[in-house]
Amino acid sequence: MTEVQTALDTVQMARFARGIGDVPACLSLSDAAVRQAGDERYPDAAYVAAEVPGRMYMGRNEPREAEAHYRYALDLVRLYNLRNRLGGALHDLALAVREKGDYAQFRALSSEAFERYHEHNPRDPCITGLLADVAAGAFERDPGNREKASAALAAWRPVPVSMKTPRYHMAAAAQQMVTAAALGLGSSYRYASNALDWYVLDMPDREAVAMTLVYAAGGSLMHGDFHRAAELAREAERIAVLREETTVAEQAREVLNAALAERPMSA
Repeated sequence: MTEVQTALDTVQMARFARGIGDVPACLSLSDAAVRQAGDERYPDAAYVAAEVPGRMYMGRNEPREAEAHYRYALDLVRLYNLRNRLGGALHDLALAVREKGDYAQFRALSSEAFERYHEHNPRDPCITGLLADVAAGAFERDPGNREKASAALAAWRPVPVSMKTPRYHMAAAAQQMVTAAALGLGSSYRYASNALDWYVLDMPDREAVAMTLVYAAGGSLMHGDFHRAAELAREAERIAVLREETTVAEQAREVLNAALAERPMSA
């Protein structure tokens, strides 16, 4: 007897397609999983299916496309009153609009996400990640502000301990490289740089790796560590080209050119 494929089975297929960078398959499978979840009357599965493309586009550094999918996922959360998912859905959307440069909306969404996380579980480790994202957003708006750089560095330090997702581990290491560079803290920069190499090993599917490496390379440029910047930028470009992430590949080349010219630039 052939086993019936459920909505969650299709979600797993969509995630696999996302992981290997197959954009059309990810989109098609996500849509199919949402429809299946509707037939199965399984709203939670509809939400997790809807947010899969959002994560894919964020990993490709295409936040406008990610925003559309995250808004759809949030609409489903509100429609079906999935209170346990509301904090995460708001958090995801907040990051997408931040990458677009809409900091006012980022702050509003982050504030609501904090309230929903705290309402559902005051000890949710995602609160640590959210606070770190908020601190990073403040620093990105004012990268010359040492106080904000210091706050962002402090906020990201506990993330590798509190979060289980390798994606956050990598992001934490890259963020610490950038903020430590902005503060001129060589020991913190080196620690984060070494940690980044370990966390990359936890991401065998290479999803979001290239984008993170480009950001970390920008921190190396800021620190004047041109050899490390070039090393990270080359690896980011290789992965981005392999995965057809054209935006990230272009950014990697920009950083690589600056590193080869030994020309500092903002991350």
